[in-house]
Amino acid sequence: MKNNKKQKSLVWKRLKKNKLAVVGLAILTIIILTAIFSGFIVDYEKQVIKQNMKIRLQPPSSEHLLGTDSYGRDILSRVLYGSRYSISLGFIVVTFALLIGGTIGAIAGYFSGKIDNVLMRIMDIFLAVPSVIMAIAIVSVLGTGFINLAIALVISNIPVYARLLRSTILTVKDSEFVEAADAIGTSTFRIITRHILPNSLGPVIVQATFSLASAILAAAGLSFLGIGIEPPKPEWGAMLTEGKEFLRDMPYLVIFPGMAIAATVLSLNLLGDGLRDALDPRLKK
Repeated sequence: MKNNKKQKSLVWKRLKKNKLAVVGLAILTIIILTAIFSGFIVDYEKQVIKQNMKIRLQPPSSEHLLGTDSYGRDILSRVLYGSRYSISLGFIVVTFALLIGGTIGAIAGYFSGKIDNVLMRIMDIFLAVPSVIMAIAIVSVLGTGFINLAIALVISNIPVYARLLRSTILTVKDSEFVEAADAIGTSTFRIITRHILPNSLGPVIVQATFSLASAILAAAGLSFLGIGIEPPKPEWGAMLTEGKEFLRDMPYLVIFPGMAIAATVLSLNLLGDGLRDALDPRLKK
C-alpha cells in the first residue's frame, strides 16, 4: 500500500512539472464541472430547447453572450448543456470498451495458445474495418440516438484495448512475483486481477485519455453527419450541422460549438501526453 501511494505521488510530481499537461488538466476539469452542474446553470426547457423565432439569429450581445441560433435558442446555454452529452458519452465509451476489451486482452495474454489465437483473430477482423466506418454501419443498423451511438463507439474501441492489454500482460506475466503467486497456489482470477492488471495500468490510463478524446470527436462527427444524437438535444456536432447553412453570414453559430469540441479534445491530448511521460518507467529515478 505504501509503495502504491509513493508511486502515485511520484507520478503526480512528474505530471505537475509538465506545464502543458497541467493546462490540459485544468481545462478538462472546468469542462467536466460544467457538464456536472450545467443543469443548475441553465434551464433545459426554457433556454436550451425552447424555440423563440422572434429573436432568431441574433449576434452576440449583452443579453445573449454567444448569440442565438436559427430557432431563437441561446447558444451559450446550448454549448454549456451540450458538454453533458459529449463528456458522458466519452466516459461511457471508454469505460465499457476498457472493461470488455480489457477482459478479452487479459484472457488472451495470460492463457496464450489457441485461446489467444482465436480471440486475436476476431479482434483483427474488427481492426480491419476503420472505426468510424464501423460506427456508421452500426448506427445505421441500430438507429440514431445516444444509446445506439454509445454502443457503436464501444464496439469500435474494444479491439484497441484488447490488443493493448494483451501486449502488456505478455510482458508482465513472466515476472517473478507472478510466478511466486502461481507457485503458492493463488487462483488464476486473483493473479490476473491483483498482480498482473495493476502492473499493466500505465499504458491503459494513457490510452484511455486519448480514446476519450477520439470518442468525443467521433460522436461529434457522426452527429454532424446526422446519424448521431438527434436534435433538439444540444450535442456539439449537431449544433455544427444546424449552423453550417449560415456559416458565411453568421459564423458564430459554428465557431462556439467548434471551440468547445477543440478545447475538450486538446485538453485530453495534452493530459494524455503528460501522463505518458509521467508513467514512463524510463523516466523514473
